[in-house]
Amino acid sequence: MPLDLEDVTKEQADTSARMGQLVDKMYDIKLKTEILNQQIKALNNDKKEAEEELLKMMQHHEVEFVGGTFARAKKGIKLHASVSSKVDFYRWVVDNNAYEFTQARVSAAPVKEMLDDSNLLPAGVETYTEEKITSLRKL
Repeated sequence: MPLDLEDVTKEQADTSARMGQLVDKMYDIKLKTEILNQQIKALNNDKKEAEEELLKMMQHHEVEFVGGTFARAKKGIKLHASVSSKVDFYRWVVDNNAYEFTQARVSAAPVKEMLDDSNLLPAGVETYTEEKITSLRKL
C-alpha cells in the first residue's frame, strides 16, 4: 500500500500537538503541586506548634488524655533508633542473623558511580532502570 505523505504529515502534527499538550499539562500540575506543598508545609507548621503547646500543657498538668468539641488526644511515647557505629551494627546483625533490624535499600549514587567506574556491582545488589521525564520548565 503506498504511503500518503499528507496523512503522515497530519499524523506527525497531531502527535506533536498532543505531546505539547501533555508537557503543558505536566507543567501546570507541577505549579499547582508546588502551591499545594507550600500550603501543606504551612499547615504542618501550625500543627507542630499546636502539638508542642498541647504537649507542654499536658506535661505540666500531668494529663494523659484531653478532649475538645470534635477531637481528642492522647499523650504517647515514640521510640527512635539510629546507628552509632555501622561496623558494629552490621557485625551484630550478621552474627545474630537479625536482618529484620535492617532495611533492604541501597543508595543509588554510589552504585551508579561504581558501575560507571568498573562496570561492577556490590555482591547481592541488582539494578533496574526507569525511563521518566526529568526536566520540566516553562519556555
